[in-house]
Amino acid sequence: MYKRSDKRLNLFTPSRLFPSISITGEECALQCKHCRGRLLEGLIPAVEPDALLRIASELDENGALGMLVTGGCDREGRVEIERVLSAVRQIKNETDLLVIAHTGFVRPSVAEMLAGSGVDGVALDVVGDSATAKRVYGLDVAPEDYLESMCALLDAGVDVFPHVCVGLNFGRLSGEYHALRLIREASVSVSRVVITALMPLPGTPMAGRKPDPADVLRVVCDAARLFSYERVLLGCAHSVGRDRGVIETLALESGVMNIALPTMRLVRYAHSVGCDVNYYGTCCGLGAREETRIRGSCYEDYL
Repeated sequence: MYKRSDKRLNLFTPSRLFPSISITGEECALQCKHCRGRLLEGLIPAVEPDALLRIASELDENGALGMLVTGGCDREGRVEIERVLSAVRQIKNETDLLVIAHTGFVRPSVAEMLAGSGVDGVALDVVGDSATAKRVYGLDVAPEDYLESMCALLDAGVDVFPHVCVGLNFGRLSGEYHALRLIREASVSVSRVVITALMPLPGTPMAGRKPDPADVLRVVCDAARLFSYERVLLGCAHSVGRDRGVIETLALESGVMNIALPTMRLVRYAHSVGCDVNYYGTCCGLGAREETRIRGSCYEDYL
């Protein structure tokens, strides 16, 4: 039974309006056990700053809303984002594009450079268990290292929307609750917290491993208790197959107001229970902004 009093639902469907750009092409030093670098294969490559500028110009001319600048990590868990920040500054000066970055760990000096570039936000993965970070990423890091990166970005004045992946440890809960508390320690007023769920790719050591939808709901509800439902988002990576739709419906019923890349099952259900459904053409981390709202959606064509 749908019980939430506020029936507004924000759905984020970036697609061509907000593509992901890899500044390392298909290269990633970590070769994490759930990905092996294969997620980079579907991104637009822009290894050099000039390539990023060219792509941004084309996107702007074609009516895009913005882009995510990401890439593979080095062996310390960092995306070498500083290489392209002068280009990001130029993009922000010369176009109307929104630009967000996925950075991995961030030193204070790089956080200051990000702030100076005018970037609209940073997506930062937060892992609350060092054993999981070692087993999955191959990184010898402590949860406090993620806290340091968050604090560096916040101190520099950068909008941060931390991501917590449920089931990162081969589908099992392992540090997710601690990750949420690290985020709260960094800032009780963090603008948005993105909850994702493990989506391992075929042919990787984690192939076939998925988190229990009930575990995803537990983490979502815990995040809402810490930050409020308005600030919790179900990110674009939230399991696969039938479980994806189940997770979305559970999140909606629990009170989540923001969901990225929804299934048709969720869209139909939301309409059936009388939700005021609104679509936005950007990464969910940017939140529901009127200037990024899409008037109608391809999803509705199939209702």
